[in-house]
Amino acid sequence: MIAEVLCRKCTKPCSGEALLHENAYYHENCLCCSVCGQGLRSKPFYVMGEQYYCKDDYQNQYGKKCDSCQLYLEGEIISIHGKNFHEACFACNSCRQPFPPSDKIIFTGTDYLCQTCNNAPKAPTTKVSSPYLHTGMVLPRTNGMANVACAGCGEAIKGSQALLALEKQWHLWCFSCTKCHCLLSLEYMGMDGKPYCEKDYQELFGVTCAACNGYITGKVLQAGNKHYHPKCSRCARCNNIFGEGEEMFLQGNEIWHPKCSDEAALEEKMRL
Repeated sequence: MIAEVLCRKCTKPCSGEALLHENAYYHENCLCCSVCGQGLRSKPFYVMGEQYYCKDDYQNQYGKKCDSCQLYLEGEIISIHGKNFHEACFACNSCRQPFPPSDKIIFTGTDYLCQTCNNAPKAPTTKVSSPYLHTGMVLPRTNGMANVACAGCGEAIKGSQALLALEKQWHLWCFSCTKCHCLLSLEYMGMDGKPYCEKDYQELFGVTCAACNGYITGKVLQAGNKHYHPKCSRCARCNNIFGEGEEMFLQGNEIWHPKCSDEAALEEKMRL
């Protein structure tokens, strides 16, 4: 006598076609997501206890997100200091390059650095600020995006491509300048979590060079309350450009190398 095959979920006999999963049989209508109810035949699904979940609902309830790109983690992941990353997202915070195999990773308390960046010489005294023109990253279409809200309109991104910028995700057509509302390409400038085109950013927040009076984008050398393009920061005595991290002396409206200032003071003393 052939034993009757029972559905594991409803315990009723299986007649006709039945689905087999881990040595248990199911009616096709019984093997479904416990949240949305969609059938799981020929689809990836997850089991927690006696509950079955489609991929999206499992990720919503139990999934972990990458601390870099904020997309759900699948496959190989890297866990460090309580944070989780896709392998491709775990990179040096300075050069943004993936860590070389067997390279030592240095944690500074806030950043993860490769050995090359950690051993690079640190700039000493001259203050450097950086209103850089940033570049966003277009993320590929994934099912997980259906649960991510666009930072511009607040609507779900769903199957569309998303732009990752300012640590948020945007519809490509929602990523626009906060002031003039022009659609931004991948390049933008940010302030307080808001994107701007370069023109409006400079008019609202821009730093002007004390030598040429032009707006500064990128590295800024500062002496007192004066700011300079690196190429415009010339010593008033020797006319040589200051290097990044090189100490400046502010003499009235002029900037001097410490060495030139000492030489000028000595010459003045000898004339007396």
